[in-house]
Amino acid sequence: MFIKLNNVSKSFGDKDLFENVNLDFYQGIYGVIGENGTGKTTLLNLISKHEYCDTGDIKVSGKLAYLTQLEANKNESPLSYGERLQVQIDKILNSGADILLLDEPTNHLDVEKQQALIVKLLSFNGLVIIVSHDVNFLRQTADHIVEIENKKVQVYNCGYDDYKEIKRINKQSQWNEYNKAQKQEQALNKQIREITNWANEANAYKLKKNESVADHYSSGAKDYHTSKAGKLAKQAKNKKSRLEQLKANSIERPYEEQELIYRLNKCYNQNINFAILNNVSFCYDKPILQNVNLTISARDRIGIIGANGAGKSTLLKIILGQLSPSCGTLSISPQIKCEYIEQGLLDLPTEITVREYVDDFDKERKTLFFTNLVRMGASQNVFNRKISTLSVGEMIKTRLSKLMLEDLNTIILDEPTNHLDIGNREELINALSNFKGCLIVVSHDLNLINSVCNKVYEIKDSQLKLV
Repeated sequence: MFIKLNNVSKSFGDKDLFENVNLDFYQGIYGVIGENGTGKTTLLNLISKHEYCDTGDIKVSGKLAYLTQLEANKNESPLSYGERLQVQIDKILNSGADILLLDEPTNHLDVEKQQALIVKLLSFNGLVIIVSHDVNFLRQTADHIVEIENKKVQVYNCGYDDYKEIKRINKQSQWNEYNKAQKQEQALNKQIREITNWANEANAYKLKKNESVADHYSSGAKDYHTSKAGKLAKQAKNKKSRLEQLKANSIERPYEEQELIYRLNKCYNQNINFAILNNVSFCYDKPILQNVNLTISARDRIGIIGANGAGKSTLLKIILGQLSPSCGTLSISPQIKCEYIEQGLLDLPTEITVREYVDDFDKERKTLFFTNLVRMGASQNVFNRKISTLSVGEMIKTRLSKLMLEDLNTIILDEPTNHLDIGNREELINALSNFKGCLIVVSHDLNLINSVCNKVYEIKDSQLKLV
C-alpha cells in the first residue's frame, strides 16, 4: 500500500494552504502536525477524495478508511461525544482497510480508551496517517512526523521528540546562514557607498587655492584623479555585481511562529457561593448521576474528570440550568455572570460570517474581538468567511475571542483544548491560570486540569467524588 502526492497545490479562497507538494507515504504511522488552519484536515480530505487538488494529483494504492472529526449533533443522544467517537473508531479498525486516515482520534476519548487505541494502532499492519495536537499520543504512536508550516509540507522520518530536536537544530542553522548572508549584504552595501563617494570626490577634484592651470596640468593631478576615479568606479561595479549575485541566491528568512496572546477580562468576585447542588440525581434510560452534593464558591477552580459517558457534560448542563435534575435541588446565585463553551460548539451560528458574528458589538469591542482573534494565531482572511468553512480549531478561537470580551465572574468549559494546536493550548492554560473568577472545566487533558484547577472531582459509577 502507498500514497503519492505529485506537485499538489491547494488554496481556500484567497488563502494558499500548500504549494507544489511531493510526498510519499508507505507502511508506518505518520503524525500530521501544524497550526490551526494550515491545512491538516484538508490534506486528509484530498487523499480521501472528499476534496480535490487545485494542481497536481494523488495516487492511492490500498483500501482506505477515513475517521473524520466528530461532527456536532444538535439532537439529544444518550451517548457522549467520546462514546460516539469510539463507535466510529471501532467501525474503521474493523473495516479491513490497510490505509487509515484519522483526524483528531483522541479528542473526547477518556484516558483508558486512548491507551486502547494506541495498542491497536501499534499492532496495525498497514499505513496510518493521523492528524493530532495530542503530543503524548504522537509520542507513543508516530514513527514519522509530517509538518505543515508556511505552505510547505515536510516529512521527518523519526518520532516526535527526535523531530523536535532536528527542527531546533535546523532552525538554528537556518538563522545562522540567514544572519551571515545579511551581514555580507550590509558590508557590501557599505563598501559600495564608500567607494562611490570616493569616486565622486575624485571626479570633483578642483584647483588648489592660488594654483595656476598650467601648474595643475603640469603636476599630472588631472590624470591622476581621472585614473583614480575610473578605478574606483570599476571597484564599485564589481561590488554591485557581487551584491546582485548574493541577492539572487539570497537565503529566505526562517519562518517564525506568531506570538500568541490570550487575555481575559479582569474579574472581581465576592466571597459567595455561586451554586449548591443537594442530593441531585439524573437519569436518561439509566442512572447517570446519583445523590450529587456540590458547593461551588466564587474562587473555586474545579476540574471534572471521568470515563466517556460518566455524566461530566450532563453535570455541567444541570449546573447551567439546561437540564433539570430527576430529583434533588439546585440553587444558583443571581450574582453569577457565566459563559459556557460546550463540546461541539453547538451555540455557534455556522451560516454567518465571523464578521457578522459580532454585528451587535460596538466599534471598540469589534476591534478588540478581531485583535484577539489575530493574537490567537488566526489569519485575517477568516473575518469574511462563513463559520461553517472554518477549521474546528479556528471555530474554537472565534468562540474564545468573544468570551474574552464578556464581563464574567464564572467560566465553564467542556473539553476546551480539543482541536486547539499545541501553542494555543499552552496559551489558553496560561490565560485560565490568571483568571481570578470561578472556573469549571471538564477535560481528559490532564495537563490542563493540573495546571488550572485547585479541586478535581471524578464521576465514577454515577457518583461525584473529590480526588
